[in-house]
Amino acid sequence: MDLNENIREMYANENFKEGTENTNSKKRKIDAVSGEVIIQDTFKKTLISADADDYVSNSNEVTFLRLESDPQTFNSKEYIFNPEFTNQVYRQEEEIHGYKNLEVNIHLLGGSLHAFLDLKFADQSPDADNIELELQDTFLQGFLTKKEFLQRLQKESEFKPLGEKIYEYELLEAPDNTYEIYHCKFSTEGFSNYNERLQVFVKFFIDGASFIEQTDFWDYYILYQKNRNGVYTLCGYCTTYSFYLSANKKRVRISQFIILPPFQRKSHGSSILKVIYSQIIKDNECFELSVEDASMDFQHLRDLSDIRWCLSKGHFNWALKFSKTKPTFEEYKSLSITSQEIKTIQSELKLTKNQIKRVFEILKLAIGDMENPEFFVQYKNEIKKRLYAANRVAFFPFLKKKYPILYIDGEVVQIGIDKFTNENMPKEEVEEKLQEYWQELYDQYNPILKKVDLILETMSC
Repeated sequence: MDLNENIREMYANENFKEGTENTNSKKRKIDAVSGEVIIQDTFKKTLISADADDYVSNSNEVTFLRLESDPQTFNSKEYIFNPEFTNQVYRQEEEIHGYKNLEVNIHLLGGSLHAFLDLKFADQSPDADNIELELQDTFLQGFLTKKEFLQRLQKESEFKPLGEKIYEYELLEAPDNTYEIYHCKFSTEGFSNYNERLQVFVKFFIDGASFIEQTDFWDYYILYQKNRNGVYTLCGYCTTYSFYLSANKKRVRISQFIILPPFQRKSHGSSILKVIYSQIIKDNECFELSVEDASMDFQHLRDLSDIRWCLSKGHFNWALKFSKTKPTFEEYKSLSITSQEIKTIQSELKLTKNQIKRVFEILKLAIGDMENPEFFVQYKNEIKKRLYAANRVAFFPFLKKKYPILYIDGEVVQIGIDKFTNENMPKEEVEEKLQEYWQELYDQYNPILKKVDLILETMSC
């Protein structure tokens, strides 16, 4: 049987489907010359005559999360936002197939977080993705019907946050609202059930994140907005995990940190970090606060918070002094941080050694006259020397006894006598790597310098 005979048989089969199934609307005929099957389809919603791309949607762009706290403003655009990631929810390539002009509206009660799914589209193919099914692994408690959701919305003003309220503050630009931070653990009554609804944001806003195991090694810091009527709306939350090194000694690690888009760029992230710091300082078992796989946005938030934290506790006072009057080159060269100073800050503020060095380096970059090449080269060489020391084992894993001499921007870095084996990285490659590491670090520090200047200006008054 040749190809055209196969095609004829396929179209003669009543079970064959092409595009949207509607056999009465399809006119099939065979071209007298070529023998090819020609399909004349008059059905308005068929995919055959449509552009296939119209039925492929970017799932980040067509998914809308809507926080609803007031029956009078249901379906408004006040708290509507798109997720940042959907590869863990839908297809890996962040697409939804089989719908034209698709909208995936996920309505969530602002405080209690019960959900209602409202799909809107102009057309759907028979093999379209099952959106509700794909969302089941994220929304473990499923979805309410619209009627059930609206009934719960009428009572949403009765919602009260779980756990202990540990901080409250206001914003000048939002005088009608207060903001409250609550501390919860899985042992908090009702929290295990609530967390099944809270954790849906992890899949949408942290790339590669997964739901966490329910143990009391986790602490939750949850931020709500409370309006003048006493109605709560979730703003974001942070989780920390405690690693016990002994019965009474632990390291606390910040794991998941989310501020929802309607509440970003309003200092809420700094407020949550401030609360976590205050809790850690009071915890005699904790000796260090670290961060798990920080994104660059969060690293910048952390850097700025730690700069405020260190300055407020009397560390790096030279930065306040030189924010008003720039240092001379000799004064600038003399600025350094000793191992003992690092240990003191570690003991008092429970920051990591690397984070303390970042704070020092950012402050030194901020107060230096970087338009003067002499200052800039001095600063860059200091950073490169530190990066070399931090990475020397990776550069030279098979060194014998001592470390080699390197030339950084024409300056000799006196490390030791050059004794290589063949497996070590050539010095030229080491210098290239150091330049790459330096540039990466400088590109991390530079974007926040204006905010650092503002911190120094405010705190030096």
